Amino acid sequence: METGFILKELRIVGDSLNNASVIFKKGVNVITGPSNVGKSYIFQCINYMFGASKPPKPIKQARAYEFIYLEIKDSKNAPFTLLTDLKGGNFKLYNSSIDDIKETDEFKILNRKHNPASEKTVSAFLLKLNNLSGKKIRTNQSGKTRQVSYRDIVKFSMVNETRITTEDSIVVHNDRDKTIESSVLKLIATGKDDSSLIAPLSTKQIANRKGKLEILKKFISDNTNELKGFKTEPSIILKETNSIIEKLSEKHSTLQKQFNEIENKRKEDLNILYKKQSRKRVIDELYKRSNLLKLHYHSDISRLKSTTETSILLNEENHSTNGTCPLCNGEIKEECSSAEIKKIIDSCSKEILKIESLIQELIESEKVLKEETTSIYLEVLDLEKNIEISTLELNKGVGLEMGSILEQINKQNEKKSHLLGALYKFEQLNKFKEEEEKLENSLPISSSRDSFEHISTASLTPLSKSMKSVLKGYNYPKLTDVSYSEEQNDFVISGENRNLFGKGYRAIFYSAFILALHELVIAKDYSIGIPILDSPLVSYKKPENIGEERVSDDLAMDFYRYIATQTDLKQIIVIENEEPPIDIAKQINHIKYTRENGFIPTK
Repeated sequence: METGFILKELRIVGDSLNNASVIFKKGVNVITGPSNVGKSYIFQCINYMFGASKPPKPIKQARAYEFIYLEIKDSKNAPFTLLTDLKGGNFKLYNSSIDDIKETDEFKILNRKHNPASEKTVSAFLLKLNNLSGKKIRTNQSGKTRQVSYRDIVKFSMVNETRITTEDSIVVHNDRDKTIESSVLKLIATGKDDSSLIAPLSTKQIANRKGKLEILKKFISDNTNELKGFKTEPSIILKETNSIIEKLSEKHSTLQKQFNEIENKRKEDLNILYKKQSRKRVIDELYKRSNLLKLHYHSDISRLKSTTETSILLNEENHSTNGTCPLCNGEIKEECSSAEIKKIIDSCSKEILKIESLIQELIESEKVLKEETTSIYLEVLDLEKNIEISTLELNKGVGLEMGSILEQINKQNEKKSHLLGALYKFEQLNKFKEEEEKLENSLPISSSRDSFEHISTASLTPLSKSMKSVLKGYNYPKLTDVSYSEEQNDFVISGENRNLFGKGYRAIFYSAFILALHELVIAKDYSIGIPILDSPLVSYKKPENIGEERVSDDLAMDFYRYIATQTDLKQIIVIENEEPPIDIAKQINHIKYTRENGFIPTK
């Protein structure tokens, strides 16, 4: 898995000022030149861009500059540019090279200070590039841990000119951070972090957990007693109950269908009944009207017959010669002709026949109505009987059975509710027991002592071998062995503690440690950045102070030859006063400064 990054360019800019820039290449980059040309300032700028809280020293030549850029490329050669001010502000992160940045380009704001809960920090960005996100390190002897930050890693990548000659441990920078720095080295050298560590509990935490444990035990006891009545697991009974409810529901559904069919038939019968009864009322009304009409017809016939009789009597042939009415004896003042009287008699006879015909029609109609009435009566009887049967079936048959099933379903649902409550209590009881076990296991045993994995001579054997290989590459004289001293928190070279060597050799050993650590990581699935060494050959030239040890010219030159021809590291940056040997000039990126032409432009 490809991880890590390399540096491409460091650039500082200011209003109306020429940019100060250094271009880095893949492989070895050697920055040389006399004092006060900006070499150490470059180191400080890179460290600052890696999240250091302290800005570079405000040297006279750079005081007018305002912003600093660092372009890097990830393992897939994708460019990123970090931008910040020179006053300790946060970063802007661009997904492009410095020269391709436009004012309209989008960027992310990255906080300078590491925050394990946020990915919006420069530390999180660099850790992600190196596949170290979320790794944990131990911070004290009690086993407390925290997430690693990139500032922890930088200590094993960048070494300044003061630190590189230290007599103190090259692993532990100060006693206060001894556990942290040892844990970081263990993480880098072995790939094992401290995520699995559990810090011991404080007295207050122990008392708190004991209190919780006591309450849990009471809960467990109460629930256990309450559930003693269940000889069978509630879940099994619940399954059976659900099955019964399902069968009862199916039966109720079937009965409901029957009930609906009967109810629909009853409604149809009632509807027909209402229509028949309505028709019967109509017929009864027709009967009444028919009788009244017959009475009118008979009255008309009587009146017509009376008129006929009177006309017959008034006929000339029948009335008296003395001129009096035969019916009332009244005086007949006018004489009626026989023709007119006959005409009246004929008209009345015809009208009587017509009325008698209408009476006969009424009688025939009454017969039809009577037949219909009889039919309706019989149909109503049948309908009333069917409705009574349906009502009885709805109330006493299917309806009663449905009511019984509903009652059974309700009882089963009550049982189900009770079982669900019991099942919940069973589940809670199991959770309580699990929690009880966790709490009991978390409480310390009085006789036990915590032990954590520390870096040791054995665990750092691969690193010691890698360091020995690097020193061999330097052609370090009379090298027999390299090992780690747990007591000194440092390395022993050919049987001698590193701090007992002179200044020049201490710097050489420190550089070998940094390179060996980076070479050891090459085969792993994470990286730690790039080695940046400031003045590893501090005694390349004969020191002015009498008695100060001097590294041989051959060893110093072989250091350069090793990093140029033998290491597989993707990038190395070395800052030195003196130039490397001519024979490797084509194999390195040599950035040479002079007093007239340093890192900060003079014009």
